[in-house]
Parts: sequence; C-alpha cells; structure tokens
Amino acid sequence: MHITAIVPVFNEARMLPFFLDYYTTFCDYIVVYDGSSTDGSRDVVVDFMNRGLGCEIELRVNRTVGTLDVYNDSYAKCPNLSLHYVRTHGWQSLFPAIEGILEWVLVVDCDEFVWHPDGVRNKLASYKEQGISLPSPSNIQMMAKIFPIPGQKLVNTVTQGYIDWSVDGVKRLAFDTSTKKNYNFMEFGYTVAGENTHNNESIIDRLKVLHYPRLGFDFYKERTKLKGQRLSEDNKKFGLSYHYAEQVDMTEAEFDALFSHPGFVSNIHDPSTYPSFSRFPHEVRTSAKNSIFIN
Repeated sequence: MHITAIVPVFNEARMLPFFLDYYTTFCDYIVVYDGSSTDGSRDVVVDFMNRGLGCEIELRVNRTVGTLDVYNDSYAKCPNLSLHYVRTHGWQSLFPAIEGILEWVLVVDCDEFVWHPDGVRNKLASYKEQGISLPSPSNIQMMAKIFPIPGQKLVNTVTQGYIDWSVDGVKRLAFDTSTKKNYNFMEFGYTVAGENTHNNESIIDRLKVLHYPRLGFDFYKERTKLKGQRLSEDNKKFGLSYHYAEQVDMTEAEFDALFSHPGFVSNIHDPSTYPSFSRFPHEVRTSAKNSIFIN
C-alpha cells in the first residue's frame, strides 16, 4: 500500500520538524507546497530530504500557496483560493512523478496529524478491505500549556485535547485514489456525492486528525495573528478562514478554559479518558454554507 502526504506551508519552521518526523514514519512520499516562506521553512524540508529516511520528500515553491504546475493567476489576490486549488488538484499532478502508484493520499495542514492507535497504515488497509475510500476521521483539537521541546514525538508528548461533537468534529483528509478520481475540498475536508464514508463508526474506533495549533497560548496567538493578517478581501467576502479573525482576540483565560471543554480527552492513547459520546456513532453533517468551492 502506498501513502502520499501533501502539505501546503507558509512560515511553518517551528511545526515542520514535528510534522516531517511523524509523517516520514509511515508515508512513502511527501510533497511540501511552500508559499514562499520567509522563516527558514524550506531549510527544514531540505534537511529532512537529506536524512535518507526511506520516505521520498519533494519540495515545491511558489510566490503564494501553490506551485507553477497548479497555480491559477485568477486566484492571485486570495491566497486561500490558491490553497484550495492545491488541496483539490495538487495531488493529481503527482501521478507522472510516481509512475501511477498513487493510492492513499492525505492532504493535510502542517498542524494536522492523521493518527490511529493501531497505526495509520493498518487503519487505511482496514478501510480498503471494507470498500471505504473516503473515511470520516474524528477531529481532536490538541492542547498544551507550553510549546513542546524540539525533537520530541508530538503524538506521545501532547496527548490531550477536545472533540467537538458537531460538523467540526469530522474532517475528511484521506482518500483512496485507486477508487475515486474526483474529490472537491470544501470547508471541512473532501466530499464526494454518495460516497461511503463509514459514518456509523464510533469516534474512538475511527481514524483521527490530531489538530495541533494550540501548543501553548503564545504560540497559538502568534500563529493566529499571522494567519489572520493574510486573509484577503475574498476570504472575508466568502467567510473563508473566518476563525482566524475571530480568535485573534482570545485571552489566556479563554485559552485555559478549553482544558475544561465537555469533549475533553486527557490521553488520546487511553480509550477510558474519551468522553461518553465517543463510544457511539458520530453524527456527520455537511455544512450548507454558500461557497464558491461547491462546484
């Protein structure tokens, strides 16, 4: 089974070592789409490329999020539109590069770790056996009081977070390209009409997306501010990435209150610490917002 991870990046030098250290353990191919970072992100990628880890890493660079082979000039004034283009179409440009062996593709942000206690490869193999080509992973918002020490294994050191039992609780980022060829990225991940997404699986059992932007209050505020500053008028017009603008004023007390979230999980590796609703099928809904990305 072949697994490819695609990650769009802009100024993620602090997160990239954790990301690459994790994904190189089970991926066969990783493509980093760098949007002309200015913080040394590309140096981090090149360092991992030279380590001989057994996972091929490719670096693609452009003036915004995206690359020349997928970039559309009509999206120039709105980085998120180019970002959407990468997420929806970037993986299709990889077929010639890896000679058609593309199978499972994970299109993730640098702070999104696709994870399962039995191993991602094993879980995806199980889905494939069941005919599930577009699973619906549970999204866990991971929390830490301080930013982790470089070199630590993030999924072993930051193990607490919370689950929103809502549409936000699922984000479809993994799909089997040997079964489906046409995926559209919307607000909460990929969608395909009529697709079997295994929605009757409990939160505990299903694949997880561990979301790691909240690695200490200072890091979270700085990251949110930078992302909010990049929002274009088109972002605001269509309500895309609105949460960055909303969360930039979060106080430290509000941040700390998230550790008491009703969906809090104190240890992702211990099923007994998950909230009670995690033991039942997760209601998966599709956001009905008007979007230029629907078609």
